[in-house]
Amino acid sequence: VKASLIIEACADAEKITVESADLEAEYKKWAEDFDRPVEEIRKLYAEENRRAQLEFKLREQKTVAALLA
Repeated sequence: VKASLIIEACADAEKITVESADLEAEYKKWAEDFDRPVEEIRKLYAEENRRAQLEFKLREQKTVAALLA
């Protein structure tokens, strides 16, 4: 939990955001990985709660990548 809070604080400080292009890239990646149409993956994440979880995960990944760079 502490690590997540630290990463969140860093993301806020660095103004790291998740754009629609980030979500779309993730949908395409999963569609390829699971050999499913991208529309099907996009539909799975149309629900607000699921999309928010994905955005949180992607923001964490982008923040860690920025910190390591």
